[in-house]
Amino acid sequence: MQSVALGAAAALLWGVATLALRSGAREAPANAFTFWFVGYNTLLLLVPGAVLLAQGGLSSTAAAAAVAAGCGQAAGTLIYGRALAVGDIVVLAPLVSLEGAIAALLGVLGGEAITGPVGVGLALAVAGALGLGIPPGSSWRSPGAGLAVLTATCYGIVLWLVGSQDNDLTSMMLVLNGSAAILTWAASRPPLRLRRTSRRAHLALVLAAVLNLAGYYAYAGGARGDSLAVTAVLGAQFSVVAVIGGYVVHDERLSPRQLAGLAGLVAGISLVAATA
Repeated sequence: MQSVALGAAAALLWGVATLALRSGAREAPANAFTFWFVGYNTLLLLVPGAVLLAQGGLSSTAAAAAVAAGCGQAAGTLIYGRALAVGDIVVLAPLVSLEGAIAALLGVLGGEAITGPVGVGLALAVAGALGLGIPPGSSWRSPGAGLAVLTATCYGIVLWLVGSQDNDLTSMMLVLNGSAAILTWAASRPPLRLRRTSRRAHLALVLAAVLNLAGYYAYAGGARGDSLAVTAVLGAQFSVVAVIGGYVVHDERLSPRQLAGLAGLVAGISLVAATA
């Protein structure tokens, strides 16, 4: 149950962060968007992370994993920024939520054991979220869809690396985001054009960074303390926040396929909660 509760909390936090990121992506060049996002994550962790690192907060293995995760974070965020600049969030967010399935698969391949009912529930949750999240008339050929799948692959690897380590999370996230910021700066061609980022975009990116880190703390609590696979899949259902927000705020109607997806998502999560 710890994985279910903390996975749901991570989904809520990351869902709201995704809405903030959309605003930032529209008003900043893609590479500057990436740099500022990982940069703000780094600044928020700088003081406590540096203190913990000085006290030996990371092993060499965890440090290597954090740097590798930073590479995945930089690549994923840069790709996602480009996707958000050309595509619609209601199409992209459900595809990016496949990151949970990728992280869960890596966890199982790495030796985590899950029961048959839990596996079925996770599969139902992933399929249901896709059915619910992707609007009628959209497809894999929608603008930005391919980039969203690449983003999911990068982020899935990051989730697996973070969830599979036992060292201090604050230190690891500092190294992760610091590495991502450096890599973004070094790999940017053309230059970052940081001054072209609007004040509104900066505010949105700061909010997204705060929510992103809070989501990671919730995710790590479930993944490290209970089940990586369960927490990753449930935490990745942040796309549902955007869909429900559109339904409540804009009075949008759900299509029959979306209703079926919602039923599958609820059934999957219920099965996981009952058997995990």
